[in-house]
Amino acid sequence: MALSRGALAGLVLGGLGALAGLSVPLVMHWRAREAASPSAAAFPLEASVDTAGPYVVLATARASGAYAEAIAEGMRLHPGATRAPLDPNDPASAGRVLKGAGARHALLYLLPGELDVNLAWAWLATTARLDDDPFVDVRTGFVTASRG
Repeated sequence: MALSRGALAGLVLGGLGALAGLSVPLVMHWRAREAASPSAAAFPLEASVDTAGPYVVLATARASGAYAEAIAEGMRLHPGATRAPLDPNDPASAGRVLKGAGARHALLYLLPGELDVNLAWAWLATTARLDDDPFVDVRTGFVTASRG
């Protein structure tokens, strides 16, 4: 059975359309992956300590004894930091210290058993309530272990 010219042209055009329909998404996907790949030159990986803005160093009573050397090192790294106690059962009380110091950074020393999800959520709420907007205004680092 021979195909008429019209049927043959329709078959060729349909095949080309199907190829185009498959190739466009594949090319777009390839281009998107290429654009999303960061180059080493664009994003250099360098460790640094951000010392801009006031620091507050907080430690629980138990961590103050166990991590005395680490706390001293934290204070050395951040001269002029405000040092205050942290009650793990009342992290909101630290909000007054953070607000009074105009803290941009907080370094919290806790024993591993003192940091749990409840404290983490309470800390998040505390740092979000320092001013009228709903955003967290203090960068926080948690130190929960000593070097061994």
